[in-house]
Amino acid sequence: AIRSAQLTGVPISKDVLERAEKFIDTCAVGPPEAMGSRYTYDPLKGERPEKRSLTAAGLLTREYLGWRQDEGNLTAGAAYLMKNQPPERAVSLGDMYYYYYATQVLHHLEGDDFDLWNYRMRQHLLATQEQEGEMAGSWGPEGVPHGDRGGRMYATSLALLTLQVYYRHLPMYRPIKFGGRK
Repeated sequence: AIRSAQLTGVPISKDVLERAEKFIDTCAVGPPEAMGSRYTYDPLKGERPEKRSLTAAGLLTREYLGWRQDEGNLTAGAAYLMKNQPPERAVSLGDMYYYYYATQVLHHLEGDDFDLWNYRMRQHLLATQEQEGEMAGSWGPEGVPHGDRGGRMYATSLALLTLQVYYRHLPMYRPIKFGGRK
């Protein structure tokens, strides 16, 4: 929401962004050489294990807060995401919250990693989509974290949002040309 507001010219207090970044800092975990490349839920409660889904959300937040494309922790985090790609064969949808945020992070970085990720993601989503019956075209919540609460609507919504990332979001690190100029 903050990024959308900024893009439309709504002024956002620098203090708001600094406080948000400070909180994200408290959630940063990872190997010593790349502390900040992974994220956890609530470290103030003593939770320190990295979580794939929070790592993807944390990295995307860092991108929106201004991390450069060549930031070491972003690069290390993207490598971690690539080690946790969608499966080549699956019977259930899996962690769509993770996939949705990881797809966005890698899309903004572009390149071969995103091309491979996007190919695998599309194949995974096509393979797990209901093909027949009244639910054809949707995705089932079985095996989806929080799917028991969100149901088929949650699973289908995240699957569709993930499929749209590559053509609905502009990669944030790509230079924008105006009138033939950068």
